[in-house]
Amino acid sequence: MSGPSSPLKAHSASPAELRERIEAERRGRPFLVYRGDGQAQRILDLDGHGTRISVGRGLTNELSLPSDTEVSRLHAELECIAGEWTVSDDGLSRNGTFVNSARISGRTRLRDGDVLRVGQTVIAYRRPEAEDSMPTQVAGNRMVLADLPPTQRQVLIALDQRGYVLTGSDVRDAGRWEADRDPYLLETSVPGVFACGDVRAGPVKRVAAAVGEGSMAIAFVHQFLREV
Repeated sequence: MSGPSSPLKAHSASPAELRERIEAERRGRPFLVYRGDGQAQRILDLDGHGTRISVGRGLTNELSLPSDTEVSRLHAELECIAGEWTVSDDGLSRNGTFVNSARISGRTRLRDGDVLRVGQTVIAYRRPEAEDSMPTQVAGNRMVLADLPPTQRQVLIALDQRGYVLTGSDVRDAGRWEADRDPYLLETSVPGVFACGDVRAGPVKRVAAAVGEGSMAIAFVHQFLREV
């Protein structure tokens, strides 16, 4: 995924920050994740601020970013309409507001996992219990991978032409690896998710081989958890 790095990526957060994020998800309410002064993770529970939230450098904004000099005093506005959170700029800012790297004009509906950028600040939107996070399909057009929200693209595991799961270097060669490190031998295109046995592309379809790969996968899981 091109554009600004999402604050939701696991490798950019400390264990304490990940726990804080998981607790917010368990509450089941929409929230924002961003990094404030000193790059500390901030979580803003949207349900706790009514139906309208202003974003800007001014201290009176509900989401105030005083240290970001590229953010206008009143930069953008988030509004909840019929249970759906939207963002609008409407010429409020000098430098514009971006959703998933695209500058917005007018009002834009937010979907789970969308990444907003105002000035140099990157903000992720989470809606843990979205009723319908799939975009409406245009009549006559087939939905493609790029149409899906970022969080849905991230959980799609890459497959080969026969439907087997790609792992390790095969994921990188297929252009489906986005993390800053190389994938582990049995790691799928989703970092931290491993595959072994008959579902994996390339291995010998034998029970003994699957058992051996399972032991290797457990070791890789432990290594992955140490890194995050």
